[in-house]
Amino acid sequence: MGRSTPAGSREEAQAFLARNPLDHAKAIESLRRGNGRIEAAGPRGVVVHDLPSDTWFVMARNAEAVDPLVVGLHGVSQCEVFPAEGEPAIARRFGLEADAHCVMAVARTGWRAQVPAVAGAEISPVGPSSPDLDLYPESGRAYARARARDGALWAAQLEGATAGFVGLHDDGSMGLLHVLPDWRRRGLGAMLLTRMTARVLAGAPVACSQIEAGNGASIRLHRRAGLQVGEGLTAWMGTPGA
Repeated sequence: MGRSTPAGSREEAQAFLARNPLDHAKAIESLRRGNGRIEAAGPRGVVVHDLPSDTWFVMARNAEAVDPLVVGLHGVSQCEVFPAEGEPAIARRFGLEADAHCVMAVARTGWRAQVPAVAGAEISPVGPSSPDLDLYPESGRAYARARARDGALWAAQLEGATAGFVGLHDDGSMGLLHVLPDWRRRGLGAMLLTRMTARVLAGAPVACSQIEAGNGASIRLHRRAGLQVGEGLTAWMGTPGA
């Protein structure tokens, strides 16, 4: 449960988010798609509740601005806070803890694929009962199956075998990228990423994904695919033990 916001808050939110369209891309897209509800907005920051994913985006001017932004909010069980230095304020207020720190990668209208196709690779949707899901890493398999139920998971077939996966998270960002060990170092990961980027950009002005800050290989992959990678850190936060 959130709180009501004053008239004009949408204009204030858009003005603040437009100052940093790269690191704020997910909150901007949530509002553009009509999925986000503005819970706070002003010159010090914005809070957007993405309803389909039940994720709260807390985008602040600085760490000190986070606490005043979230006063009076209730029911926050998962949150992305930028900058990540605002993490202690979210932990105090809602009892959440950081699962990861990440950077944003973004492609916009006019982007063009920067990597060659992989000869013979075909991409097709994965159904929720597909045996291909048994090849997805066990730690993320239940989530991958849920995304397949929503029509948001695709698999690459190469030489008659399933070679990799890519999909969309419930907040609209790209992810679930996984190439099976026998098919790595063939450019398949970059091709899956560019295919998904093109798919998203066919219906939206921005395609975005988040990368764990320590995953240098994934950061290089996104840059190779022509996405712009931010330098600021976002903290993913959730209920301890969830």
